[in-house]
Amino acid sequence: MVEFLDDLQNPQACSCRQRLLAELQAERQELQEDGLHLFETARLTRFLQGNNGSAEEAANHFRRMLEWYRKADMNKKRLVLEGQAWNVDCVEGGRKLFEMMCIDATRQSPDGTMLWIQRDGLVQIDEIMAVTDEDLVHRMSLICELREMHLDRCSEESQRLVKFVQVRDLTGLNISAVVRNRAVMKRLADVFKIISTAYPETLSKMIIVNPPAGFNMLWMAVQPMLNQRIKQKFVFIPDGPFEFPQKLAAMTGTSALQALADLGERDASMDWPPGRSSFQYRVLSPGCKAQWFFEVQPPGCYLQLQVIFFEEVEDGRPSPVTHEVFPMQGVTGAVSGHCGPLGVSGLLWFTWSNDSWTSTMKIADLKITVDSSGEDELVRNPSSSSVLMQKRQRGAASVGAGSLLSLSCCLPWFWETETEEDFGES
Repeated sequence: MVEFLDDLQNPQACSCRQRLLAELQAERQELQEDGLHLFETARLTRFLQGNNGSAEEAANHFRRMLEWYRKADMNKKRLVLEGQAWNVDCVEGGRKLFEMMCIDATRQSPDGTMLWIQRDGLVQIDEIMAVTDEDLVHRMSLICELREMHLDRCSEESQRLVKFVQVRDLTGLNISAVVRNRAVMKRLADVFKIISTAYPETLSKMIIVNPPAGFNMLWMAVQPMLNQRIKQKFVFIPDGPFEFPQKLAAMTGTSALQALADLGERDASMDWPPGRSSFQYRVLSPGCKAQWFFEVQPPGCYLQLQVIFFEEVEDGRPSPVTHEVFPMQGVTGAVSGHCGPLGVSGLLWFTWSNDSWTSTMKIADLKITVDSSGEDELVRNPSSSSVLMQKRQRGAASVGAGSLLSLSCCLPWFWETETEEDFGES
């Protein structure tokens, strides 16, 4: 176990780095000023941690990195990144690449950990394959270098080895098409090789959300590209669209959920084929009310809907308290609902899913509005949130599925969802 290396000031960690520097004395003298950044504390520690604390193995790994560094001419290429904060726009073509790969790397978890969110099912494969191998590797190398520079700065400031958490939503990914495409698999292998060779131990955790049928086929194809330490970083959330949000929020806070929903906005299609799921959210302040309306088409078809509310993390709680505003159930026709006013800040999360086997549906006239007029009243009358405070003092942290009566009575909001069927309309 090499967790002691996470503490950059740990005496044992300092001793390991001294042994590694002794192993790399010749390389350090050869590089001189051009390679000083490669011998900084955080970067050396990553090579040690990736090799279970062995200075000899870390030195061999470091030399493989230097060989790639020279071939890629990274010392020259990285000059455009010197002094830059983490921002994909610092890399020419980086923003376009993120759009094609459906990536958001602008969020943080409540403890400040960098989040890297990707929706693989929405990746623009044809556009990516139109980019040359050389151009793709060039952009990805600079993005990885900029990310490493950012993580190393954060590590030096905190004196802890800072890493990032990656979340990959595989909803809608055609596994068999990816595995059969040799060009795609080769590019995956090339990128994995660069990351494992030149940027070890920058990843803290890889969270795989909604792995589709056939995922084992892809996992078997990818595993040989990964070393044992990387494999141990994988966490799988195989639950469906209505279950995974709460588990993911417990690991990363609600920032990852917001990124997944925002990335999904790029899929502007109003058609909902069988199996499609989609998400929306609204950030609510104390005193706010929210209303929603949409229509399920064609008539007689049912979409599954769920609305939940994540309280904002506070008082050191590691994960959001969750309340079920509208339990998962089928809705049809014209659907409307509202909740509020709320006594706390948080995230209102909507999940829709077409669970049918054959029917393609549409959501028409979707509107989700937030009324913040109640914020002033909450400031003038803080006791308006006392119902929630009393509930917390009784030790009730959340409301289970189906507890609709207790939800409307105990929480400082009310919920209502109506459909045409509720009024006997056809």
